[in-house]
Amino acid sequence: MTTQPAHVGDITPEALAKLRSLIGVELRGMQQFNDFATSDTIRHFAWGMGDGNPLWSDREYAAKTRWGRLLAPPLFVETGRRVMSVGLPGVHALWAIDELEFFQPVYEGDQIITTTKVLAVKERQGRFSGTFIEQQMEHMYRNQRNEAMCRRIQTVFRTPTRGGRSKGKYSGIEKAKYTPELLERIFDEMFKHERRGNVPRYWEDVQVGEQLSPLVKGPLSEQDMIAAYVGIGATAGMVGGLELYHKFRMRHKSWSYTNPETGLIEAPARVHSQDWMARDIGAPGAYDNGSQRITWLSQLVTDWMGDDGFLKHHRVELRRFNAIGDTTWCRGKVVGKSVKDGEHRVEVEMQAVNQRDEITAPGRATVVLPSRESGPVKLPAKPL
Repeated sequence: MTTQPAHVGDITPEALAKLRSLIGVELRGMQQFNDFATSDTIRHFAWGMGDGNPLWSDREYAAKTRWGRLLAPPLFVETGRRVMSVGLPGVHALWAIDELEFFQPVYEGDQIITTTKVLAVKERQGRFSGTFIEQQMEHMYRNQRNEAMCRRIQTVFRTPTRGGRSKGKYSGIEKAKYTPELLERIFDEMFKHERRGNVPRYWEDVQVGEQLSPLVKGPLSEQDMIAAYVGIGATAGMVGGLELYHKFRMRHKSWSYTNPETGLIEAPARVHSQDWMARDIGAPGAYDNGSQRITWLSQLVTDWMGDDGFLKHHRVELRRFNAIGDTTWCRGKVVGKSVKDGEHRVEVEMQAVNQRDEITAPGRATVVLPSRESGPVKLPAKPL
């Protein structure tokens, strides 16, 4: 049974009209998790995602690259202000699509200044949740010099709390189980992954159809979730813990669930650690934060392109839940090459696939590579 009052979690005409009134309005949002890209915040994010690239964590190594200093992984910008959804009190927000355009790297010492607004609100019908709302958010990330670092369009599906569960899309899925022999095979694949590093990958050497070195993540554990949240910040962590959280939820009455077993008041982000709450929205059990798979797929690409490349565009669709216990294989292949606006571009298709051979997150990326004829990567023009 649901753990909220009957009126909370419903999509009402009044709430929908109020949400539409916010289109184009710059939102205040919550306190940022990371205001600055420091060696600590960068390392916490990269290591929390399982990304051991020394370009993110080793100053001596980074100083010898074309960048001359530590960089943050591209998706580090997401640790700035996080406004995933607004309006529709108590209506769950499922992260569906993330599309990012990058203009320059985030360097150690950069400040992250975020502005956010609602771009669009659309009413849709789903097979499993009935009526739901597609909500698009725009996040602009700038540095202390007011230079654009990234423009991000985030699409979330606002679904009635009880809709997905009643349709039973995931009702037949059981938690993954592993034998020592199966785990050994998974870890063997995991450690075969190759990182290009400081060996330039030139555009002329890339072939259409070329496969990227597979990246294995998992089996996903609660320890992995804790490590990730150290780097990205949990929704509840954005407002603090203990009395800080309870002061926040008193101002936002729909920002909580009551645990039916213990009576404890829980934050919505606990769908990522509490099976009972995840099942209440139709998930098979506690599941990952969307930014994890989005970042894993970006690591697949940055490991392949090497230190001298630049991730220009990154788009990922989150189509299925990645439950605790699942293993994810990140795979990619080159599907196109072009030269445009002086950039030597490579198009990559990606997939995150679980142990049931289900595609949980397809994606596509555009990479700019150095050229043997034209020289190093030139960063794209930045928007005003």
